[in-house]
Amino acid sequence: MSKAPNALAKADERVAEAYAEFRKAVFAAGPLDRATADIAVLGAFVANGSTQGIKVHGGRMYREGTSMEALRQMILVTLGQAATFGNVNAALKALDEIET
Repeated sequence: MSKAPNALAKADERVAEAYAEFRKAVFAAGPLDRATADIAVLGAFVANGSTQGIKVHGGRMYREGTSMEALRQMILVTLGQAATFGNVNAALKALDEIET
């Protein structure tokens, strides 16, 4: 099974594999290292209110070595810039639900 979202893989494994390859290509498309790109992705999830994205992406970042303190700051710096108070609050709550 692919590393793409489970529901996508369940619906169509080929689409899930194509999505996973697409995401690899996006991350490899420029000069940003993976950690910097991950920060941008997390900020986008905060700004658009995607708490599930925060749980999945933030959880992966945590498991790969990013501290909870750093993840919290990544969320907080979006406040008043790209994200509303409500989105930041929801993001912090989502972060608290990550298994540590």
